[in-house]
Amino acid sequence: MGKLSDLDELILEVPETGCLRWTGPHTVDGRGRIFLGMDTFVTARVAYERVFGPIPAGWVIDHVYDRGCRYKDCINTEHLEAVTPAENSRRARAAQTHCKYGHEWSPDNTQMYEVRGYQVRRCMICRRNTIRKQNALRKQRLTEARKG
Repeated sequence: MGKLSDLDELILEVPETGCLRWTGPHTVDGRGRIFLGMDTFVTARVAYERVFGPIPAGWVIDHVYDRGCRYKDCINTEHLEAVTPAENSRRARAAQTHCKYGHEWSPDNTQMYEVRGYQVRRCMICRRNTIRKQNALRKQRLTEARKG
């Protein structure tokens, strides 16, 4: 892949993954950012468009994990793919193997439900723990109310 020629000094190659990481400015969420003229662009979009042409309106750039990509600031076009936001979300969810508290997303531990038209999954271990805490708090409040 050709690097952004005059900006080579702002690119760090990660041999283990093949990622080409942007070391210049970043957005708050960790994506590379570049100023071209009076405008600011995400570096992955700029790199992708230089190689493949325009990204369809409303589409996003996916850093494809299956191609070795591990970083939001990667600009290796072999790791990037233009996809719909729905496909990008589906891929991100599929790549997650555990909930934020470390419980595995298994068929027995995952409940799917819909929120505002989107499919959302819920960790059943976390849900059961939340219900237990709510019940204990409710019981404690009832006990205190009877005493008071």
